[in-house]
Amino acid sequence: LLEAGRLWKEQRYTDIGSALLKRIAREEVVTVPGLGSMLLPGKVGFAEDNSWRFNPSYLPPTLAQYFTRFGAPWTTLRETNQRLLLETAPKGFSPDWVRYEKDKGWQLKAEKTLISSYDAIRVYMWVGMMPDSDPQKARMLNRFKPMATFTEKNGYPPEKVDVATGKAQGKGPVGFSAAMLPFLQNRDAQAVQRQRVADNFPGSDAYYNYVLTLFGQGWDQHRFRFSTKGELLPDWGQECANSH
Repeated sequence: LLEAGRLWKEQRYTDIGSALLKRIAREEVVTVPGLGSMLLPGKVGFAEDNSWRFNPSYLPPTLAQYFTRFGAPWTTLRETNQRLLLETAPKGFSPDWVRYEKDKGWQLKAEKTLISSYDAIRVYMWVGMMPDSDPQKARMLNRFKPMATFTEKNGYPPEKVDVATGKAQGKGPVGFSAAMLPFLQNRDAQAVQRQRVADNFPGSDAYYNYVLTLFGQGWDQHRFRFSTKGELLPDWGQECANSH
């Protein structure tokens, strides 16, 4: 909404976006002992007296950067969001969901729910979309390098990974390959995933794969970028191309 207001010069969108951001800060940002201000995945069901649940894919680093212009709590949320991403991937794979406990920290012992899969795939995509000028991008790419290494070695991203052990299983669907396009730094590896997307383009009924492909392929085709301030930079000079 905020970017729509800026790009389309629609004050109404800017006003609604500002009001929504204030409400989110009021209702969904909590102070976690040992961490600081953190954005909850939702208003209800994610915070207990001494335990909090987070989804690392819910706040892309570029958005966290963008929101800092609005002051507290967003100025500190950028830093704590970086901690969420960097500290919860001991083997280089981001979890779909992770718990933080007071006085105990992140709960990263092996358990069935501590996996990197359909939520976490977005983490790698968001990291790849960070502008190269962002000093945090190199740290993020290095932290998640095992995901890139697996994809390059096998020709596809894994469907599921045990976050605690790094053990992978299954072949990720085509949307996962699309999400890898911004993330992979090896051009040959990118080409393999690009071809996999072209050969298996998701139908409109495959909603999640389709959305991942819109983001990943759109970025790969230079249809948009993000500035160092987190602003959207659309390439409106391009004609709309059919992906098939």
